[in-house]
Amino acid sequence: MKLKLDFNGKTILLLLFFSSALFSYDVLTTLKDIKFKEKITQENLVLKQVNTLSKNCTPLSLEEFKNGTYTASHYIFKDSILCSNDVVKYEKESVVFDFGSLQIEHEGKIIYENDHYIRIKKQDGTIEKIYKNGKIE
Repeated sequence: MKLKLDFNGKTILLLLFFSSALFSYDVLTTLKDIKFKEKITQENLVLKQVNTLSKNCTPLSLEEFKNGTYTASHYIFKDSILCSNDVVKYEKESVVFDFGSLQIEHEGKIIYENDHYIRIKKQDGTIEKIYKNGKIE
């Protein structure tokens, strides 16, 4: 008694499809371009499966992303895989102004201060000048 195995084209395609799903990686990819030092939100990302990864890319997992807030360490193009070296943990930098009974908190970093005003560099790179009497320029 001979056992005859008949593999037609449909069977081979079906086997290839299932085997490719076994060896694929779940990665986060970007839906739009992400600027330098921009906060990365879940609306900007989508979960995809890819078959191959670059050697120098360790993909950021969904659990890691949900556990922290991240900013881009460089400009990230649309539809690119989000690697762990592409992002850094977000650290809030803020300046608190005390005008007696009124306190104002601004996001940014002090780059210059004198007796009349303070210059603050915001997260997006713009520089704001705030006078000691409360006037913003």
